[in-house]
Amino acid sequence: MGPTARTLKQLRENGWTCDVVERWLGGKIRKDLFGCIDVLAVKDGRLLAIQSTVGAAHANRVRKSANVKELREFLKVPNSRFEVWSWSKRGEHGKRKLWTLRTEGALSVMGD
Repeated sequence: MGPTARTLKQLRENGWTCDVVERWLGGKIRKDLFGCIDVLAVKDGRLLAIQSTVGAAHANRVRKSANVKELREFLKVPNSRFEVWSWSKRGEHGKRKLWTLRTEGALSVMGD
């Protein structure tokens, strides 16, 4: 299961209605919505856009998203939010590792 599938599962378990908004352009080329959004979710009048990735790419995705002008426009929509969600296996040394979610929200990403 990849980061996007884990993200969808987590959202649905928490009552969000969500779907993938990235698309395949052919071969192994994927295009995210506005260049940085993989998943859109709605719940209780709120709109959440998520870039989902592996743990090692988290900081890179945060930096990349901060420079997307379309994302700045998206965030003007009332009750909208953008977050980077990354997944990595973590746990104590010698113990079973579990998939762990790290999130970083729009305020720190957009510098507001």
